[in-house]
Amino acid sequence: EFDPDGVLYAAIRAEIGRASFVASVDLHANISERMIDSVDAFMLFGQQLTKIISDDPVHLELVPKCLLASGCIQVFFALAMVVRNGLRGVGDTKWILAITVFGCYAIRLPLAWFLGIYLGYGLVGIWWGLMLELGVRGLMFLARFKYGAWEKIRV
Repeated sequence: EFDPDGVLYAAIRAEIGRASFVASVDLHANISERMIDSVDAFMLFGQQLTKIISDDPVHLELVPKCLLASGCIQVFFALAMVVRNGLRGVGDTKWILAITVFGCYAIRLPLAWFLGIYLGYGLVGIWWGLMLELGVRGLMFLARFKYGAWEKIRV
């Protein structure tokens, strides 16, 4: 059976033992029993996961911090994807585009610059800026949904 994610998760499980870890899975891909049996929390064991593919000290320092940022925002990222695609499905595409463009250019880029460059947090600051914008965008999509203007659109 072709199951690269399951193989990866099993290797991680073998590396960290019975310690808990969680992984974000792409629900468009194959989710195997092996994957589910192996995963608890990616974001909590970033260094152990990074050691599987690299022993570079820079990677071991930065990747766990970026995984933590990604893990913290997963609920909002999922919210953004589900609500955004639901609104697209009912024909509310102009607002989805406007929210996305606004989020990327008015929030994401300035926030990534501010945290990463201006405050000097480097890659980790940039990554937090990207993740925080995804959270804000998810909340903006949810506000659009709750406002209900999409109900008036005729497809």
